[in-house]
Amino acid sequence: MKKLLLLPTLLVLILFPTGSDAQYPFGKNKVIYSNKDWKVLQTPHVDIYHYPSERNLVLSVAPAVERTYEEYSELFGLEFEERVPVVLFSSHYDFQQTNIIPQLISEYTGGFTDLMKGRIAIPFTGAYSDLLHVLRHEMVHAFMLEKIRLVMAEHNKFSLNHPPLWFIEGVAEYIASPEANAQSHMYIRDALMHGKLLSLRNIWRIEGTFMMYKHGEAVVRYIATNFGKEAVIQVFENWWMANKFSIVLKKTINMDIDELDDAFMRSVKRRHYPAILEASFVPDIGRQLTEPQTFHFRPAVGPAKEESHPVYALCASDGVIDICSISRDKDGKLKHKSVIKGGRSSSIESIPAFRSKIEIAGDTLVFAAKSRGRDALFLWDLDRNTKILSLSFDHLSMISSPTISPERERVVFNAIDTTGMKDLYLCHLPDGSLERLTSDFYVEEDPDFNPLREVVLFASDRFASQGSNLRRIYALDLASGAIRPLTSGEQKDIEPEWAPDGKSFLFTSDRDGTSNIYLYRDGVVSKQTNVLGGLSAPSFSPGGDRYVAGAYYNGEFHLFELPLKEGFARPETVVASADSTTASWELANDFPFTTKDYKLKLGLDFVGTGIALDPEFGELGNGGQLVLTDMLGNHQFYIFFGNTSEGLDEFWKRLNGGISYVNLSHRLNYSIGVFHLTSFFGDFFTLFRSERRYGVALGASYPFSKFSRVDGSLVLRRVERESDFGTFEFGTKRSTLATTFFTYATDNTLWTIGGPLTGTRYYATVGHTIDFEGKGFASTTFLWDVRKYFKITRRIVLAERFVNRNSWGSDLQLFYLGGPWDFRGYDFRRFVGRSTYLFNSELRFPLVDRLSLRLPFGLIETPMIRGSIFFDVGKVSRYVLDTDWLGSFGAGVELNLGFAPVIRLNFTRTTDFSTISKDTDVEFFIGLNY
Repeated sequence: MKKLLLLPTLLVLILFPTGSDAQYPFGKNKVIYSNKDWKVLQTPHVDIYHYPSERNLVLSVAPAVERTYEEYSELFGLEFEERVPVVLFSSHYDFQQTNIIPQLISEYTGGFTDLMKGRIAIPFTGAYSDLLHVLRHEMVHAFMLEKIRLVMAEHNKFSLNHPPLWFIEGVAEYIASPEANAQSHMYIRDALMHGKLLSLRNIWRIEGTFMMYKHGEAVVRYIATNFGKEAVIQVFENWWMANKFSIVLKKTINMDIDELDDAFMRSVKRRHYPAILEASFVPDIGRQLTEPQTFHFRPAVGPAKEESHPVYALCASDGVIDICSISRDKDGKLKHKSVIKGGRSSSIESIPAFRSKIEIAGDTLVFAAKSRGRDALFLWDLDRNTKILSLSFDHLSMISSPTISPERERVVFNAIDTTGMKDLYLCHLPDGSLERLTSDFYVEEDPDFNPLREVVLFASDRFASQGSNLRRIYALDLASGAIRPLTSGEQKDIEPEWAPDGKSFLFTSDRDGTSNIYLYRDGVVSKQTNVLGGLSAPSFSPGGDRYVAGAYYNGEFHLFELPLKEGFARPETVVASADSTTASWELANDFPFTTKDYKLKLGLDFVGTGIALDPEFGELGNGGQLVLTDMLGNHQFYIFFGNTSEGLDEFWKRLNGGISYVNLSHRLNYSIGVFHLTSFFGDFFTLFRSERRYGVALGASYPFSKFSRVDGSLVLRRVERESDFGTFEFGTKRSTLATTFFTYATDNTLWTIGGPLTGTRYYATVGHTIDFEGKGFASTTFLWDVRKYFKITRRIVLAERFVNRNSWGSDLQLFYLGGPWDFRGYDFRRFVGRSTYLFNSELRFPLVDRLSLRLPFGLIETPMIRGSIFFDVGKVSRYVLDTDWLGSFGAGVELNLGFAPVIRLNFTRTTDFSTISKDTDVEFFIGLNY
């Protein structure tokens, strides 16, 4: 495409970043569903950014924030020069809308600390204990970053090297929670028993995974236990001594990375190997229902069908969560089917993986899912596979674990309201009315309707002190509203499930240090399992003699069917004590703080939402680029500048620069900017040109949902164009132009290594330039690009693309075909026309997952190698050299570096559909697959 045509679109990219993390104009959107009136609560050392609806939450957490700062200040031996910024959100969905970072935020992100400004962003998910843990974890990161900066500056070192990620996250987890919990032990124990506990030299293989966090935590805890907590901090004190972590470690604890790894492994074996004598592997006591290398969680056993009971569960599919069914055919073979797909449309934008259960009542499935910015309650007809109804409530953000009454007219669930309180609610399905069952700042979760009586079980921390992670099981009498504790003790009892007879229930507990299943009957608790990994979320079969539970086994989440033990397990009598039912947290009314309105204050932020760089229009990235943002990332200023002059006499004429302002604080984002650009461009077809343009650019974008949006731009500019062909000059044309562009884009693709795996993405753009002085600059363009991806298997995909570009008008707007990015087998920009048509079809498949070569000097490993077979068809028209339909075909081999661009070789032959070229061309390509 000619560079002049790119100008308005690229200006919109600079002036209006979309928040997408894929190639423009594709990519998903970050939608601001509600505007916030931000306030700042200032403690002596911390600024807590919040909004009025979460005022009580902030008043409650402020003392803990300040105490954490003081604790870490003493531990790390430093004071910040300015207050530490903490941005608090009353729900995870509000957290996902933040513009502090440009990337889309996953449901599994508990919080983050950004590198440039040290901002700590955390959501409240209903549990005060979880909030405190994430807060402490993220504040460790802030202190670590500041400690390294100060130590390096003190010794006149300017390297920005950081410790390995496993150590960074391990330190944060250990300091946030000095005592390891049952979950931490479960991950390490399971990896050890299955030979998957990697050495520290190989921990990069699980970089960024939850297992890496737990492994790092365990290693750091070993260092602290054997060398003292101060040794952990001393690593940062010694960071200036060497550029390699292993050397710094040796100087700190007199162990290098290999010696530490060996000692840690021996320690872990001494701790966990004796458990084999008493505990069982899950397959020893139950039947596995799911295949290896799959994820399944939160099972719900359905009614009998064809002599079997299908099990429904949450399952991972293509990187998102679906609801799946698992059943057996007549031959006993397991059948797996995705019943409800999440993450592909705005109606079911996502299905939560861990926090919410699903439930079956006859042929009706009840579940919660995110729908257009907040959770909705869904009832689904399993026989017809259609939605019965969905309900959402304006004052409720996140809904979890719905349970339906026997007559199917009422649903109880727990939900977080706009203030951050997590309580139980009852919805009357006939009219959609809502009744609040509890109203306090304690956690109420995992409700379960009794099949025969007006009683609902749930788990709560109402007996514990503020910030405790402990839970007990309670019974709520719907008639009287009375709440009665059923279990006691200092442990985590969760996920109760009534038996079909309504007289007993199963639940999950870590009371013996491992997550196991227990049975409660007549005030007596009996242990049902004793496993090495962990079990959770039991669901009774209709007969009541068996149940299905989730299991963490061999590094994966699976489902197992287990028998109910009656009288075999050792009973434990429970005496449930009376609990506190105080309806509020301790607020910081007597704590020293002040509250102010949020004031806009800009600071340098290199982690901006992106500056467009075009491979042809290089001057947009030529020179310096600065991004200034406010504390919340809602107000952004982009400054770019450079110069292509060869002397001072043309300095201003050859200046490339611009300033733009982008407002992302509302759902409708907008931008305004000014620019001055000068460039040389052109070729044989369009003459060689020098063009100078300066003016004003306006941009706007409105996301309809996470998956679709409309963009618009208006560019008013003055143009001076000088054209020549060799020694012939054609003079200078000057005019004033106005260009408008409108784009509609949609993208629901799901990605894997090497490119999209499934879904559709397309956009259509129309643009028009008005030449106010009639100097021949008027033009109209229309572009559309449609891409469809068909998942053949989990790792094989058929990718299809059709692209059509057209231009009309007195200004010569041309488009090109040819090269490894579009029309393979032909030279770069071989064909040119005012209309182009291109169709690509490609089958992508794995060749080698990983190639390891052990050489005398060490091990060499290559990343994943994938192959492809492709076929392209294209033509150009409406210019000097129109073509008939041409084609190319061949095969490709690519080196996949994760989700980064691929390194690829294409072996191609061309055809005019009468003959085929004799020679095979080889193309080298670095970039993203379409």
